[in-house]
Amino acid sequence: MRADDQDSDGFQGKTSHQRLSFLGPEFLTWLYFHIDQVGGEILISKILPKWPSREQTVKIAIGKRMNLKPLVVTETRISVVGTALDDSGEVLQAIRAGAYVDSLALNFVIGERLHYVIVQAADGAIGNAKTEQSFTVSDAQEDGENLSVHESSAETILLRMSNLDEIEDLLDGLFGQFLKRRLAHAYIEQDVFSMRQTVADGLVAKLPKMAKTAGPQPNVDFDAST
Repeated sequence: MRADDQDSDGFQGKTSHQRLSFLGPEFLTWLYFHIDQVGGEILISKILPKWPSREQTVKIAIGKRMNLKPLVVTETRISVVGTALDDSGEVLQAIRAGAYVDSLALNFVIGERLHYVIVQAADGAIGNAKTEQSFTVSDAQEDGENLSVHESSAETILLRMSNLDEIEDLLDGLFGQFLKRRLAHAYIEQDVFSMRQTVADGLVAKLPKMAKTAGPQPNVDFDAST
């Protein structure tokens, strides 16, 4: 369906994309907690049934940057930058106040490949994608394979495309898993309850620490327009 296609079903002329735009922030917020619940590691075949290896896992970690904002129309945004955002009191406080994750930096590790990426909730766009891996074109040259400049460039482009495809597949698989949970009758009783409980427990656990001046805290930027 095109972005300009509209359904006449009483939703005040909103497109399907507009009516379902809440799913992006819900997905990233769910994923933020889900990563901790699975211990930061998922069997790839569980989210991608056609994956070649049935036993290979992907390790997922929260990156160093995320933005949050309420689902309602508002200019208030919260930007959090740090090295421990998976256990950030600022993030938990924002979510308790009604904010959802609007963009999230993620790290994926599959074998010897490490993918860095920032995902936008509004449209699922992938930004700042970067991959580090042990095998590169320079490695092949050191092993005695003489590659021309043209061959080297082509190899690099194909490698980047392959890495980006892999990132997109992983995100699609995780989103599919989220949709299954979202449509389940137990979503509110189990998933939402678990997220709320994690927020409550996490904030209670941080109360003694917040009363002390202990170490550097993540940088938090509040951007509120009136």
